[in-house]
Amino acid sequence: MNGTTSTSQIRPISSCRCGAYEPNPIEVLMHQMLHNGSEYSILMAKRTFRRGQHLYRPGANGKHVYSINRGTFKTYRIGDDGRERILGFHSEGMLLGLDSLAGRQTHCGAIALDTTVICQIPITAIMAAADKSKQLRQRLFEQFDDEIDRLGTRLSLRTLPAPQRFAHFILSIAGNSASVTMPMTNKEISNYLNLVPETVSRLLAKFQQRDWLTIEGREIQILDRAALLTQSAVADAPSEHPKFVGSVVCECSPGP
Repeated sequence: MNGTTSTSQIRPISSCRCGAYEPNPIEVLMHQMLHNGSEYSILMAKRTFRRGQHLYRPGANGKHVYSINRGTFKTYRIGDDGRERILGFHSEGMLLGLDSLAGRQTHCGAIALDTTVICQIPITAIMAAADKSKQLRQRLFEQFDDEIDRLGTRLSLRTLPAPQRFAHFILSIAGNSASVTMPMTNKEISNYLNLVPETVSRLLAKFQQRDWLTIEGREIQILDRAALLTQSAVADAPSEHPKFVGSVVCECSPGP
């Protein structure tokens, strides 16, 4: 595994989008148990990764769960045709490597999209702590439920027309913020949405022409959220807490 290692400390990290960074609840509980004199040894390390570095690869024998403190990762799987299939984008406050808790090999890989910092939590420590803490067990169930929910959202997106798919994506990564700075490229966005990069470029240009958003370098400013909601066909859906937290970078220049 690549990356630099140092002792992990929980401290607020400002989000690149807005508001204060909130550590993942699993990480918080593990630190609390550590500092409250747990009966077992917990060694949680902080690691730093650069764009393009793997956190783990498909088929790895995972020994840790990873809490993202800063930056963005993409998870992917290699299809039968040998091509990369992007499964999701994961940023501050989210966990990676949950499938390792079942004692199985990782079903996907995770690659840093920008400078990232993670806290790695040993699976053995999580399992030992879960035996003693009902609260930790509940939090783990919630994390798995969130993963199932994200998978359902991804699958439902692929049934929508391209404009609806893309509008929903923009809103999901922006959350309640009026702007988002994005580390994924147009090619990566199109891969995730099952589109071609030219379609993503055309939709960016179209949404700009309609004054729904503007692009300044790598930052997207949302000008008309109501119009994007209508386009995404989720205007009447019940509001929920944004699943995506943090920053993302994209080659946001529309095509000619």
